[in-house]
Amino acid sequence: MLRRVELPHYYHETAAVDSLHDVLPFYQISAEKIAQQLGISTPQILKLLAHKNCLTTKDAQQIENMCGMSADLLLKIDADYQRNYS
Repeated sequence: MLRRVELPHYYHETAAVDSLHDVLPFYQISAEKIAQQLGISTPQILKLLAHKNCLTTKDAQQIENMCGMSADLLLKIDADYQRNYS
């Protein structure tokens, strides 16, 4: 008989916007500039970076077009973070 071993579940401990926060200095993009490129206000992007707003599919798609980060991955990471830390 096979013995089943319970493997630990690994969840994302950071939100998708944390990845974005790490990428911004690399591309030398300010919060104001990314807000302008995403078509949202600067206070909205600051709330997003501060984990006060959730990432929307539209924003994830625009981030993918701008930075090359996968929108699907960003949304999965964000959903996982919200499920475990909200």
